[in-house]
Amino acid sequence: MSTYTQQVKSQFLNNFNHFFAVLILSIYPITFFIGTGILNFSVVLLDLILIFEIIRKKKYYFFKNSLFFYLIGLWLIFLLNLFFSINIENSLGRSIGFIRYILFVMTIIYFFNINNGLYRKIILNTWSIIFLIICFDLIYEFFLGKNILGFTSYMPGRLSSFFNDELKIGHFYYGFSLIVLSYLLNSKLLEKYLSINNEVNKKDFIFILALIFIVISFIIGERSNFIKTLTMLSLFIIFIKLNFNKNKLVIIIGLIIFFLLTLNFNQAYKSRFINQLIKPLLNNPITFVSSTNYSEHYKFGLKIFSENKFFGIGLKNYRIEVGNKNYVNSSIHPHQTHIEILSELGIVGYLSFVIFFILSYLNYKKNSNKSDQYFKLAGFLFIITSFIPLLPTGSFFTSHAATIFWMNYAFMNLSQKNLKL
Repeated sequence: MSTYTQQVKSQFLNNFNHFFAVLILSIYPITFFIGTGILNFSVVLLDLILIFEIIRKKKYYFFKNSLFFYLIGLWLIFLLNLFFSINIENSLGRSIGFIRYILFVMTIIYFFNINNGLYRKIILNTWSIIFLIICFDLIYEFFLGKNILGFTSYMPGRLSSFFNDELKIGHFYYGFSLIVLSYLLNSKLLEKYLSINNEVNKKDFIFILALIFIVISFIIGERSNFIKTLTMLSLFIIFIKLNFNKNKLVIIIGLIIFFLLTLNFNQAYKSRFINQLIKPLLNNPITFVSSTNYSEHYKFGLKIFSENKFFGIGLKNYRIEVGNKNYVNSSIHPHQTHIEILSELGIVGYLSFVIFFILSYLNYKKNSNKSDQYFKLAGFLFIITSFIPLLPTGSFFTSHAATIFWMNYAFMNLSQKNLKL
């Protein structure tokens, strides 16, 4: 029996609640495919395990750090906003329910930092395997028209993978891609299995893998998530100080040629990326936004904001206002994060988010730790690319989007000097 296996067995026998936490965190990516109910149940269960752990070991000081107070402060803004909600019953669950994400962030930070990173290794090894299986599945679906389970997308030029008839794989992929990439760069897996020992060769391998991840994001067919993934991974490559040379330039040119050939010979992708995105954008960048399918949602969201400037209409109430105003092109959210926050929380809520992220950034810079630098960078880049202006998005507050967002936020704050775990 290997030393690693003995360590794992010993830790889990002594800490049965740790076993459940690591198990749930390890299979956490799979819960997205099973359904929202299971996803929320997993998050709440992890929260309860953390609370039990803190009480059992009397580690109350764990919550005495600035990060936790920033999150509580944001939550209080959501709760205060209830007094200005046009439908309190509709807002109540989302406002109160935010506490699960606060605890979820703290759960990830806690279990990723105890036992000298042993649990972190188990969880991220599992996530990497799951993610690489999904990558294979997406390539399989792109070439054969169905995934390995036989699921097919109902929309030409879009892949669905294990989500079957729900086109949500693009955001999932965007949310996990850089975490996996940063783990491979940070771990000893490349040394152990590929004999890549020095830092320069590791970064070269990560460069190739990042380009592959970008290609897969492209073939998924979700334009906004592709732009965000492309931006995020490109910034990561720049920030890790990769040495560029002629070989890398040739590879990038080859990648561009692949994109051009795909767009030229695949009519579905040509329609989505050329006809609906690039041509209108080049023809008239000013009118491009107002001519998109989402422009009416943007306009209505901004109209709601203009009529409720200070406090908005309350969380989850965009859908209510749509019905009240007999809006023809109805939707449950305005399809843009900035507009969603402004319309539902007003300028007070929006500025609260701005202050929250400024404080979080300062905390991110203060708690720098070389061993976690790539994880923290991954989380940070996900956060900033999530708020690219004008890009269409899903609702920021849904379980799927929120869980991925706050997971990455936890990675951005993974090392906390004052936790003393």
